[in-house]
Amino acid sequence: NKYLNLQPVLDKLSADAGLVSRVRDDDEDEEKEKYGSTWVLLARQKADFGRLAHNKNWKDLEKWNFIKTWTDDFSNVLSVFKW
Repeated sequence: NKYLNLQPVLDKLSADAGLVSRVRDDDEDEEKEKYGSTWVLLARQKADFGRLAHNKNWKDLEKWNFIKTWTDDFSNVLSVFKW
């Protein structure tokens, strides 16, 4: 999302569900008219990522302590807004 950093939300949700995660940033490429993007993968165990588990372009999702886990009863969009 261009306006929200959803990595902290996914970090908390994956930890709450007992999942492991990997993240990758793709840079913008103006020559190819490609916007930058961030990809997050979640799995039950690291082995489920296959070769991506050891690919240097995919890193462990950073741990975020400044937000609570989002639930059906709680979310805080302003806490992840890209100011």
